[in-house]
Amino acid sequence: MTDKKPLNKKKSADEALNTLRDELEQTKAALARSQADFINYKRRNEEERADFASYAAAKVLEEVIAVFDNFKRAAAALPQDLQVNDWAKGIVVIEKHFEDTLNKLGVQKMRSLGESYNPELHEAVMRGEGKQDEILEELEAGYKLNGKVLRPAKVKVGDGSVG
Repeated sequence: MTDKKPLNKKKSADEALNTLRDELEQTKAALARSQADFINYKRRNEEERADFASYAAAKVLEEVIAVFDNFKRAAAALPQDLQVNDWAKGIVVIEKHFEDTLNKLGVQKMRSLGESYNPELHEAVMRGEGKQDEILEELEAGYKLNGKVLRPAKVKVGDGSVG
């Protein structure tokens, strides 16, 4: 009878050891899940910050582009007799510098004239006599920021009356 007792104790110790091993494996698995969740949280947080910074930059650049458009309009309306004026020449140099700075910031003017209308790149504000969906006139330039449309071009599109 005394022989059974040590066997039961050994069996009980083995069961306890197995239970502890199972608990250890479950704890390890839970820790691995927690680590993975934390890594995913950090990645999502960094992506959200980058998206917010990009969004904020885009909003600022949209406003800057509106000023740039007005600057270009003023420079284009420079009277012929003032084009030799040093002050007027300086304004033209500033316009070029403004455009170069926008390019350095990743802002690129989109080409529209003669292209096919694409609602992702263009906003059709007028239709006129011409080939179907061909851009006949660019009323306001469109811009991209690092390959994404910042502002669609406002265009006049052909109505298909000329083939």
